[in-house]
Amino acid sequence: MSREQIARSFSPNQLIKDPLYHVNLVLWMLQPAAGAGVEPLLQKAGFSLFQIEPELTFPIDLTASLQKNGIAHSQPVNPDLLLCTDKGEYIPLECKSKMFGSQLQPGGGDSQVKQARSLLLLAPMILNSALAFQSGQVKSTHILYLSVHEPGIPQTNGLGEIANELKKHSYQTAPFGLLALGYTEKAIVLYGQSRPGKLPAVLARCMGETAVVVQPIIDDKTDPRPLYHLPWMPDNQSLDDVYSQQAFANRIFAATVADIGPCRTPCEIKLDIEKLLNMATNKFYRQWRDKIVRKQLQKRAKELLKNKLKEALPDLTMTSLPQPEIGWQFRLADEKSQRHIIEALRKGEQTAWNRPISQPSLFPEDDE
Repeated sequence: MSREQIARSFSPNQLIKDPLYHVNLVLWMLQPAAGAGVEPLLQKAGFSLFQIEPELTFPIDLTASLQKNGIAHSQPVNPDLLLCTDKGEYIPLECKSKMFGSQLQPGGGDSQVKQARSLLLLAPMILNSALAFQSGQVKSTHILYLSVHEPGIPQTNGLGEIANELKKHSYQTAPFGLLALGYTEKAIVLYGQSRPGKLPAVLARCMGETAVVVQPIIDDKTDPRPLYHLPWMPDNQSLDDVYSQQAFANRIFAATVADIGPCRTPCEIKLDIEKLLNMATNKFYRQWRDKIVRKQLQKRAKELLKNKLKEALPDLTMTSLPQPEIGWQFRLADEKSQRHIIEALRKGEQTAWNRPISQPSLFPEDDE
């Protein structure tokens, strides 16, 4: 399927429901104004990115208290992004295609409620402990959700009820707010006025009382997505995961070409998977903290490259890098071999995307 065909089937209505778009939109809103056409709303409000999918674990005494009171929660809790300001304000931000109620659902559909409880419990002292900071480094916290604007529906009622439930048990909770995405014929817009809840004061001042245009829509034939900093997030449930994995593959291939292309043969090549992942994600990979997701990204990048390298040079001998590095080294004998590898990588056409990605092993030697 061509990019134009993908764009025509990916309407603004679908786009604003896609969690992968949400994350990348936030990353663009954290950057100074650039060619992506996204309004740097969060950057203007003084926010910057601290971590991607941090693993936030509660202190032992809080965990024991929650268990004693029979309060189901997520441990650790992994918001999509953790933002911060230079004044010690920290903003765990979670992206959802749809908001939720406060009650655990029959059949186990309660993960969003448990996650919300844990996020709301991230008062300054708790987050300070989870980040292993020196005492008092986290001055304030504020939980933000990013979802789809649903006019007439009290989208934050569930969060309000969960917060009240925790307060009845004498737990301190962080304030919360909702950023809600909508669209017009010409733009993606952002709403910030939901009750109960409120936005961080500095962000509320930047947004004002009306919807803010955050991204223009050029026309119905142009892909509405900006260039993604993170082309693929394994656990993100993107609406177009095949396209996302294809984009991820092409980024890995392009990074490898940039690594191998300038070399003068004969030479030794060292392919460091984490270096390539950092290049493929515009340096955001180094801020990713979820260990399982990092391992999935590493494993998939290794599979892609190993297949392409063996396709180009079937007799190529590749030696694993010494731990803790991840990747291989091999000898590139001549320009012909170099050209074969670069041509294979530049094709960038993957056809085996429908198979599930295997659960990563806990032991690196199992993934060689």
